[in-house]
Amino acid sequence: MKHRSIKRRLVVSIVSIVTLIWLASSGYSAYVFNDEINEVLDDALVQNAKRLIPLAVQDDSDGDEAKKSDQTPPVAEAENESYFLYQIRAKDGHVTHFSHDIVKRPFSELLVDGFQDLEGFRVYTESIHNGDFFVQVAEPLDHREEAVMESLWGFLIPLLLVIPVTGFMVWWLVGNSLMPLFRLNRDISKRGSDNLTLFEHRHQPQELLPITASLNGLMQKISQAIYAEREFASNSAHELRTPVASLLAQTQRLIAVSEDNDTRQRAAELEQGLKRLQRLSEKLLQLSRADASVLRSGETSSVMTLLSFLIEEYQRGTQTDQTIICDEASLHSLEWPVDMDAAAIILRNLLENALRYGSPQHPVEIFSDSDHALHVVNSCDILPKDQLQRLTNRFERGSYQSEGTGLGLAIVDTFVKHGSGTLTFYSPARHRSDGFEVVIQFPSA
Repeated sequence: MKHRSIKRRLVVSIVSIVTLIWLASSGYSAYVFNDEINEVLDDALVQNAKRLIPLAVQDDSDGDEAKKSDQTPPVAEAENESYFLYQIRAKDGHVTHFSHDIVKRPFSELLVDGFQDLEGFRVYTESIHNGDFFVQVAEPLDHREEAVMESLWGFLIPLLLVIPVTGFMVWWLVGNSLMPLFRLNRDISKRGSDNLTLFEHRHQPQELLPITASLNGLMQKISQAIYAEREFASNSAHELRTPVASLLAQTQRLIAVSEDNDTRQRAAELEQGLKRLQRLSEKLLQLSRADASVLRSGETSSVMTLLSFLIEEYQRGTQTDQTIICDEASLHSLEWPVDMDAAAIILRNLLENALRYGSPQHPVEIFSDSDHALHVVNSCDILPKDQLQRLTNRFERGSYQSEGTGLGLAIVDTFVKHGSGTLTFYSPARHRSDGFEVVIQFPSA
């Protein structure tokens, strides 16, 4: 579905309405302008007719000579009106005088005072001397139409220039007015999923204040819900540690002193369950810290130093012969821009995940590449792509037969995201036909 732009819709609507108003006003103005021009030109015809009356009066006094000569003199060019044509006619219709640029043929058969439109001319007729003579002044209608069209084009051409200028100004004004909305949109778009800070509202226009207030209310509710969830997980884990440790000690004591094999077997099963619960409480504590952490505090952590300590600790506390191979040459210079506790939690979970789900007959490989990315590779069956995408979900296990909590990679993912790093999974591992590979890369310290 195509979403229409508010800015585009406003600009098109406003420019269209303004254009229609301009066209309507232009049409009305053209109508009024045409009437006014016709009135002015008609008045010019009347004035020119008045100027010819003295000539007709003189013709009346010399009427006998004009009849004798049988010559009809043209009107003198002193009038200097190239668009107006003149005739002075006797009451019998005979043309006594005419302008220099027309033939002697009369304008009309009937001699009636007033205006007439005759054969492409606008003619004004005025009688004098009680109807003995008639003065006729004519103007070509083409001249009138040309004058009207030139005047209208002089009015419309600026309008054609005003429309795009108006469109540009409306576009700029609408864009400038909608700028607070665009800023709010950018602020929302740039926020990550873990950024729940309130939106700035002090400089927002009145129309956006309800939206900003609703967003801030939603942010506060989400923050409170997440805080309550973290507090519950953290408090539950803290409260479980002491009783679980106490129960575990009592169970181990029972195994040591009991002489009944059945009792010792049941106590051993209880011990395993308590150890799983103990691991779960530890993971919940780590997860609550990961959710609340801000890792880029200016500290750096040496990955190789932490790995050496964790590997030694793991080998002392387990009864497995599984090998861990660290490429010390590549890892020696690798440092992460996170505090040491967070880096240790990340590495511990990666190491536990590789050892728990990897094949015991194949070593776990840990190395760094030229881009300062950490690689942890273990041997296992190929994982489906849909399962790879779910591995960072909480309580998601690579193998449901495993005794893992399903929180290790979720904890790693949370820490890495808070440190602006990237976490990538590969199965099969790169350059291998099977296995699982985890790649972590943080920005430069």
